[in-house]
Amino acid sequence: MDITKFIINYRQPSQYIFGGENYIEIYKPVDKVFKRTQVFENTSLFDIDNYGIEEIKRELADKETGLILNSANFIFNILEFEKIPFWEGLRKDLVQWRLQKVFPEDIGLYEHDFFKLDKNKLLSILFKRALKEQLEKTFGENGIQLVYLGNSTIEIMNHLKKLKTGPDFFIEVDKSLSVVVFLNNSVPYYIRKFRSDKDVDITPEIVKTVNFVKKNYSIVPAVYTIVSNAAGFGFDAVREQLSRLEIRELNFEQKKNLLLPA
Repeated sequence: MDITKFIINYRQPSQYIFGGENYIEIYKPVDKVFKRTQVFENTSLFDIDNYGIEEIKRELADKETGLILNSANFIFNILEFEKIPFWEGLRKDLVQWRLQKVFPEDIGLYEHDFFKLDKNKLLSILFKRALKEQLEKTFGENGIQLVYLGNSTIEIMNHLKKLKTGPDFFIEVDKSLSVVVFLNNSVPYYIRKFRSDKDVDITPEIVKTVNFVKKNYSIVPAVYTIVSNAAGFGFDAVREQLSRLEIRELNFEQKKNLLLPA
């Protein structure tokens, strides 16, 4: 799997904006490592006013910029086929046909990309075209050079696949939004999103998801990792419950900036 291009990927940016749950972060290189330099609370890129975008612009250098969004507005589907066509056109037609059977909306309203995971599976990603156009307009009208637009969950996958020994699943938490992704040899095979306003509420949801995977995929996860951008969000209950299930947490030295491109 090599998920390196989605939505916009012209070239490597000099700085990044991360659009999270009701906050926006700025990342700039400090000693050759991207570090968070500013946080704007209680705001979103999708409903920001002129004053807000001016505040953000003042924090940016006059350089090419990348934008990473959390998964709130992304739709993931892992599709399995008996055989995946070699030709790109036939492959696209097959994916569109399958999505039309399971997706209730008009796919034409979405930016759609898909990636081959293995010989039988594809990862399909949908993002509303109107949202992309809105972001491009906001950045363009304010003179911010947007050259990269990506997704946090995909960026985490790309980082983890570079580990010699990675987790069996990861838990991504951004305030009320949680994404749990199960991996087999770094290849995703099950993705679930859910919302919980309190950190204690995510524990039963994660346990329920683990049990679902055990039952339906006949795989027993043994190692996990947590990726969180949510300040003050505790995970003691999650860690305790997963420890009881004999699932251990993986911590690794490079566990920084997993939300930014690998």
